[in-house]
Amino acid sequence: MLEYFKFDLKRISLIILYLLPISLLTGPAIPDISITLISILFLSYSFINKELKWLKETWIIVGLTFWICLLLLSFFSINKYESFQNAFIFIRYIIFAIAISNWLINDKKSLEFFLKILTISIIFILL
Repeated sequence: MLEYFKFDLKRISLIILYLLPISLLTGPAIPDISITLISILFLSYSFINKELKWLKETWIIVGLTFWICLLLLSFFSINKYESFQNAFIFIRYIIFAIAISNWLINDKKSLEFFLKILTISIIFILL
């Protein structure tokens, strides 16, 4: 059953990722929800399967360090609550990038398919 769960989380996340360029046409809400959902599914997959080797990559350590710096700088802001809230939510973009690079787009076939969808979306916007 665990094998099915691994496949299912990745498949759902891939579908959401493939729909992301098209959802950008709808406004900010749907893409934000998509990015957050992919991030949550990736973290769930990683912790359930104890696959945390991605935490050792240099660019991820730099990104997480930057996020912690944003959180610490929030304490010196005039509006601490809003600054802390904005800095805290920023983690979803870092986790989203990690999910794409280490989990979703890790073979040539999925990269090519995503690039085709992205190209079609850009052509549609240009027309």
